[in-house]
Amino acid sequence: MRLSTYTGTDPQGRTHEVHIREGRLFTRVLVCDSCGLRTDATFSARTRAEDHLRTHEVENSERVVHLARIALAVVIAVVLIFYIVAAASNQ
Repeated sequence: MRLSTYTGTDPQGRTHEVHIREGRLFTRVLVCDSCGLRTDATFSARTRAEDHLRTHEVENSERVVHLARIALAVVIAVVLIFYIVAAASNQ
């Protein structure tokens, strides 16, 4: 599942994208559309994505959080609220 994307434009006007996806266990996978980089990141995937964009001379990057991650957070919040309300009503 794609978690987030970092995009930016280099001085020549080309757009570069680095996607962060879920990997195995606690790892994240960084995939660069521009150069084909594919690497694992156990810690600080965000920092590694921004650093990789700097190798393409991108100074300011923009983060896009994908809807699947937001939807998952909403579902978890609804389930927790339901659980708390059910526990409170049983007392």
